[in-house]
Amino acid sequence: MHLSIIGGLFASLYLFLSPPSVADAPVWKISNGSDYFYIGGTIHVLSDDDYPLPSAFSEAYSLTDILILEADLAHVQSPAFQQQLLQQMSYPPGQSLIEFLEPTTLDALSAYCESRHIPLQSLTQFKPGMLTVMMTMTELQRLGLAGTGVDQYFYSRATNDAKTIRYLESAEQQLALLADMGKGVENELIKYTLRDISGIDGVMTDLKNAWRIGDLSELTKLGISPMLELDETIYRQLAVERNDAWMSKLVQLFDNQDKELVLVGALHLAGDDSLLQLLGDQGYQLEQMP
Repeated sequence: MHLSIIGGLFASLYLFLSPPSVADAPVWKISNGSDYFYIGGTIHVLSDDDYPLPSAFSEAYSLTDILILEADLAHVQSPAFQQQLLQQMSYPPGQSLIEFLEPTTLDALSAYCESRHIPLQSLTQFKPGMLTVMMTMTELQRLGLAGTGVDQYFYSRATNDAKTIRYLESAEQQLALLADMGKGVENELIKYTLRDISGIDGVMTDLKNAWRIGDLSELTKLGISPMLELDETIYRQLAVERNDAWMSKLVQLFDNQDKELVLVGALHLAGDDSLLQLLGDQGYQLEQMP
C-alpha cells in the first residue's frame, strides 16, 4: 500500500482564482520571469479506463529534467518499511480502536466487516488513519478502481528513462502523519469513512471527471469541504502544514539550469491554503495548461 494515498484519500484535486475552461488540465506552469517549473495535481489510484492521462502531463514530463514526487514510492514498498508501518499503525497490546468508538459507530463497523468477510478484530488493532486507508482501498479494489495512479505511472516512467527523481518529504514523515491522523476524533473519522465509502463509486466518478478537465472548484467542493466539516485539524495536517513545508523547496526550483515537474496529490492545489495560492501570493506567474 502506498502511503501517498493519503494525499487523495478524501478525494480532492483543484484552482484558486477562477473556474477553468473545459479544455484545461490539472497541470500548471509556474514562472518567475523566464525561469519556470511545472506542477500537476494527481489522483493516487486510477483504473485502466483512466488512461491515457490528460496530455498536459506527458507534455510537461517531456519538457523537464527532474521529476519531483511527494515521497519515495520504492521505499514505501520495501519489507523493512512495511514492518515499520505495521508497528506504528497498530495500537499497543491491550488497546484497540474499539475503546474510542461510540456503540452506533462500532455496530456500523461490525456490519461493514461482516459484509466484507473481514474479522472485526483484524481491523480494530489499527489506528484510525490506517483503518480509513484500509477500508477505502478495500472498496476501490472491489470496484476495480485501485490501479496505477499518476504518481506511480510517472515514477516508473522516470525510472525507465533514467531521469532524476527527487522527493518533497520522506516516507517516514508520511508514516508519522498517518499514525497521528484522527487522534482525538477517532469516532468521527470512522463514522465519516463508513458513510463516505458507501457511495465511493459515484464520488470517484465525479472526482475523476472533474479532474480530467481541470475543474478544481468542483473538486474542492467534492473533496475539501467535506474534510473541513469532519475536522479542521485533519485538513491542516494533511494539507496546510505540508504545503507550508513544501513551499520552501518549490521556490528553490528557480534560478537553476534544470526544469522540474512536481506531482502532488491534487488536494494540495486547492483553496486558500493551496500551493497555487501560496505561489501566486508570492508573485509567481501561474498558467494552467490545456
